[in-house]
Amino acid sequence: MKTQRTPGRTSPGKGRRIADPVQLRSIPVSAAMPLKSFHGTYDAPTRKPVFDMHYAVETGVVLKGRMRRFFDGVRQDCGPGDIWFCGLLEPHGMQILEAPCEVFVFVAWPPMFREARFPEAPSLNWMAPFLLPPSKRPRATPAERRQALQQVNRFLTTSGLPDAGRPVLLRLSLLEILLPLALRASPDAEHATQETASSNRLAPALNLLENSRQRISLDAAARACAMNRDAFAREFHSLMGLSFIQLNLRHRLNGVAGALASGDAPVKALARDWGFTDSSHLDRLFTRQYGCHPQQYRDRHGH
Repeated sequence: MKTQRTPGRTSPGKGRRIADPVQLRSIPVSAAMPLKSFHGTYDAPTRKPVFDMHYAVETGVVLKGRMRRFFDGVRQDCGPGDIWFCGLLEPHGMQILEAPCEVFVFVAWPPMFREARFPEAPSLNWMAPFLLPPSKRPRATPAERRQALQQVNRFLTTSGLPDAGRPVLLRLSLLEILLPLALRASPDAEHATQETASSNRLAPALNLLENSRQRISLDAAARACAMNRDAFAREFHSLMGLSFIQLNLRHRLNGVAGALASGDAPVKALARDWGFTDSSHLDRLFTRQYGCHPQQYRDRHGH
């Protein structure tokens, strides 16, 4: 069955391949503050997408205008009320199609969803929509789009609530938006639960990676997770679809690409700063990922 390019639908195989710099961002969510939100308006369409990735999971609602979300090989066009999901350390991009484009974004610490268990629905897994492949994630129906807009507007217009109540209302708003979509995604709940537990075990290694520009050995990453090397390597690859060494390399190459586009530091200095043996080592690996030499990339993308 051919997938139509309609709001809120994905187009498998027609999405932009993730080749531009993907910034690995550290979003400060934790057990003490497990949920954050962003409410903003983009005033003009954008010519090309921007990409990032983060450990926290993300879901958002378009309130006005239109945007396009990019995953690896999949794109999703979103209009008012449409909802998107970004999983654990999943590279994703965003491009504004129609402005002004107003969005409301929830960013959550994955273990938070373990606390939202209801004995009346033991198979409900709130993480399921985030763990499914992008082409298989549930899409909001017209009624669910209306409900999502109502929930966000209710949160934005609530006045007189004590400051301590705002985080609670934010969480309730997220769960109400997520509920029908999580119910549809939850038949694979056992597998999703296993992946959530795995992601929590691997979080120390991901945090180590986020906060370093240098090459991190597999042994060091395994020690951070209190696991042996082989078990860590197997579990990491099973969850992420690539090895820790590959992700570490991607992180460092993306760091170099961002520095090339935004500054004028010599390539030799960037090689040293991001843990490469020398500029020749960086040049070889950079060209393999981006299809051009570092200086060529700077010439094309630099400000």
